[in-house]
Amino acid sequence: MKPIWAGVTGFIAGGVVCLTGVLLAKPATEILGPPKVTVINATGDDIANVMISLGTIQRKVPDLNDGQAVTVSIQGRFGEASPHIAWIDSSGEHEDTADEYMESYGFYHAKVILMPGGKARAIHGTSDLK
Repeated sequence: MKPIWAGVTGFIAGGVVCLTGVLLAKPATEILGPPKVTVINATGDDIANVMISLGTIQRKVPDLNDGQAVTVSIQGRFGEASPHIAWIDSSGEHEDTADEYMESYGFYHAKVILMPGGKARAIHGTSDLK
């Protein structure tokens, strides 16, 4: 009887390990995947033609209503860079560089808030929103 229970226990343990691996695969790829930039529109206006540049890599972002945010993955090798954001609102064209260090591999996630007056600022927590 003992060998049967050992086999059943081993089978169940193997199933638990496999299921755990499957459930953790998506969060792991999000952490280890390409760098991400979240753009938050706090300009007080709708914005269009939003473009993120990291070194020589550029990524178009969908138009954003005031208060809206979007997160995009940045694919490609850009070395070390800070996110440079360009956009258009009702007062004209704007561009600014957020003071946030990034490299072209995973673990990096910049959050950039676009402010009135054409300024882009990296945020690291709620205290940075003041």
